[in-house]
Amino acid sequence: MAELRRFMAFFGREEEVDAQAFEPSALATVTPEDVCRYLNVAAFGVEHPNEQDKPIKARSNTLKAKKKLLSPFMPRRTLPWDDIRREGNPTRSDVVNSVIKDMMKLQNNNFSYSTAHPFVLVCQMRWSKNISEEREAPRQIVLGSMDDRLCPLLNLAVYVEISARQCESTDSFTFGNGCDGDRSVRALLQRTIDNEGYTRLHQGNLGTHSIRKGPATYCARSGVSKDSIEWRGRWQSAKRQVDTYIGIDRPLPDAHVASYLCGPSGPIKYEVVKRARHGAPINF
Repeated sequence: MAELRRFMAFFGREEEVDAQAFEPSALATVTPEDVCRYLNVAAFGVEHPNEQDKPIKARSNTLKAKKKLLSPFMPRRTLPWDDIRREGNPTRSDVVNSVIKDMMKLQNNNFSYSTAHPFVLVCQMRWSKNISEEREAPRQIVLGSMDDRLCPLLNLAVYVEISARQCESTDSFTFGNGCDGDRSVRALLQRTIDNEGYTRLHQGNLGTHSIRKGPATYCARSGVSKDSIEWRGRWQSAKRQVDTYIGIDRPLPDAHVASYLCGPSGPIKYEVVKRARHGAPINF
């Protein structure tokens, strides 16, 4: 009911929700475009965002939750939206689903070069669900690993080099085709998890929770403090008075945890080395 109250307040009709007997027929005039404007404000802060606007106020999962909370109150909640008849459940429409999927797309033109360091790429990412202000999203240090299977820098470099040859323009998506649906993503994840390279210590399913639990447990067993793990994971914890006076950037504990995340082989540092192969200089 709280989400419905916020939705109706967006259109200046909050008093209808506060009535003793709320009738779903009051939402009969709601269209998918109305839902899109509501979700855009939640994510971008404006009803009609342009290319310069960034969805830093909400993630795709937040918009999905808002849609699911509104859907049961719609008068035709079991019927998908019919664009021809203009009737049905507006939350079950293609345009609303497109708004949510746009939150998960990352295009090559979202990257820019740093003015201070031309060799650095800059990209503004969405804040996580526990982040509400800038001081809760500090910079993070990513180190290379001696184990090429765990090295995020090496794997990202290989991926960028391969995908760059396949990109036709700056509108291409960095990670896969933006038109891919959830089914293709689930199929890719399933093939990855079923790979023999994954070793299960315990029987059971693997999921995104396992992705967080694995490194957190590994660092804890390696002697890393709980505070450092929470800081690295940016997980919400009880605030104390001292947190108000401590600076946002803490490079030493962050780098300490990053080194353990490199695995037993330890971290490494990459350097550009010029070598000659068949008489031609090559940069590595």
